[in-house]
Amino acid sequence: MENILAKKEKVTFCQEELEKRFKNLMNDLNGVEDDRSKYKTLYPFEYTKHVEINKAIMHHDIEEMIAHLQYMKEKIKHDETFLAVR
Repeated sequence: MENILAKKEKVTFCQEELEKRFKNLMNDLNGVEDDRSKYKTLYPFEYTKHVEINKAIMHHDIEEMIAHLQYMKEKIKHDETFLAVR
């Protein structure tokens, strides 16, 4: 029972962390805070809502989310192996 609860807690943490990162990414892309968005830079002339997505930053953040998932997957696998040996 203890093993199942520990695994469930780790999976829940992983999901919450991923949801938080994804929500931040989507907020920036959707321009929730246009003047402070790290993905969008306004052009210096008078076009409203004319924005350019900074793909390098966006890709970096997506890669961080993928790395987080891979880390959590390995951590859960490692813990399962450790608990099985015990």
